[in-house]
Parts: sequence; structure tokens; C-alpha cells
Amino acid sequence: MALADASTGDYKDLVRKLREDLTDPNLPRNVRWPENLVALMLRANGYCEYCGTDLVSSLEAFWASETDHVIPKDRGGEDDYELNKAIACNWCNRIKGKSWPDDAPGVEIRDRSARIAAVRPMVLERRRQRRLVEIFARFREVLELRRAQPKEVADEV
Repeated sequence: MALADASTGDYKDLVRKLREDLTDPNLPRNVRWPENLVALMLRANGYCEYCGTDLVSSLEAFWASETDHVIPKDRGGEDDYELNKAIACNWCNRIKGKSWPDDAPGVEIRDRSARIAAVRPMVLERRRQRRLVEIFARFREVLELRRAQPKEVADEV
């Protein structure tokens, strides 16, 4: 069955099966997902809510996805999946940490999308400042060149 041909019923059946699979109590605890985390990933359509990385582009990206308190708990943020949790790539979650923009109103924002929109520019700016993408690209380039060298030459460095 092509995805474009799937009926609404087929889609709902697939979502139900996915939820059953991910929440299966027979799975090891470290890979079992609570129902609210499954809902969070579905709500985000599988994208990091800060940078837009496709969290289902690879198995590694999927298993490295994390939840984040949009407003950190020590800044008054709640443990509420509907209001204050976001799905994030591990890069964005680490970069954001327990921070919140000083000019954003904080817990007064009662809309989850508005909270994410308030923090997104800060996270993206931190990613840019830390040049993670450039550093990764340079490291990858060095490793590709190293792998292409004879072992003796590569070991000299």
C-alpha cells in the first residue's frame, strides 16, 4: 500500500499499532516510551521543535531525540506535556539547557506553540554561535581524507 493511498482508518490503525509497540511493557525500560512521549513526537510530526531536524531521518536521530521543558522547571515551567514539553534533537536540548530568553514573558505564556516560538531564536542563535555544523563538517572532511590515506600516512598525524 502506498502511503498516499492510505485511508484515514489505515492511518489510525498504524498509529494505534505504533503506540502499542512503543509502550509495550515487554520492551526494555530504556527503549519503552510513555504514551505522552509518543503523542509529543506525533504532534511534532517527527521534527525537532527548535531547529526542524527530521528525527526519523535515521535510526540514530530517532533514538537520540529527547524531551525538553520549554520553560525550565527552575524558571517556573511545569511538567505538563500539553503545555511545557517539546521534542528536540539532542543538540538543541543540550544547547538550550536550562535557559529561557530574558526578554520572554515565561510562564505567563499559556500556549505551547508560543512558548516554543519564544525560545527557538535563542536556540538557533546558540547553534550558530557554537558553529556546531561547521565543526562537524570540518571533522567529517578530515576523517574522509584520513580514511582515504594509506594507514601509515594517516597514523603520522
